[in-house]
Amino acid sequence: MSRTIEEAISTLTSLGGDAVSDRYHDFSQCLETLLLAEPQAVIQFETYHAALKHGFSYYYWKWDSRALDFYEPVNRAIERWGVI
Repeated sequence: MSRTIEEAISTLTSLGGDAVSDRYHDFSQCLETLLLAEPQAVIQFETYHAALKHGFSYYYWKWDSRALDFYEPVNRAIERWGVI
């Protein structure tokens, strides 16, 4: 399912702690949507940034090895955002 950045932020930040386990597919799709976003598409950078921090804090909290699935999307995001 395709989500807007705003929808991804809303869904991602509504899930926390053990609730992520129940809806991991939604959670990971939202995080990927945010990582794939083009910088010019992000209207509220502070909200976007906070949502990314929220998403990655789950992996630190749970030591969830599925975080490795985001290695390439994170690298691509860094490359895209590094040019602005």
